[in-house]
Amino acid sequence: MLFFGIKNIWFKLIVLTIFSALSAAFVFLIYRNYFITDPFNPALTGTDSYGHNGEGDFQQYALMISIEFLVIMAVLLPYSFSRFYWIRLLILQPLFVGWMFLMAIAGMHSGGVHGLHTLYLLGINAIIFILLIFTIAAEVINGRKNQLIQNV
Repeated sequence: MLFFGIKNIWFKLIVLTIFSALSAAFVFLIYRNYFITDPFNPALTGTDSYGHNGEGDFQQYALMISIEFLVIMAVLLPYSFSRFYWIRLLILQPLFVGWMFLMAIAGMHSGGVHGLHTLYLLGINAIIFILLIFTIAAEVINGRKNQLIQNV
């Protein structure tokens, strides 16, 4: 399968680069928010702690981002490419949309680290949606091209 004339290895490298850069950027932002902007303060208890980072939030959310990244790579970058690659993206999209809404609801009184993680999931969903649209368009264009070749 060609992706608008780009061979499969280039598509895999582009996908890997985009998701790696987004994940690394958000791990850095979470690190900055947790250790510099709003570090954990054990003196804040009860409702005073609302909107502030909890103990161990950086480690927890960095691990979550790593797991989410690995799930995306396991689905999008297997060895073989086939026609109907868009089905992988179509499966991934509702999975991450549901996870994003669950995390958004769960973060009602959480600190900035949780909000950044929710923004990360929003970015992931946007990228998956854009890739879904492009791969469907590529499939349609390649299908029409193959149909024209067979008719000649």
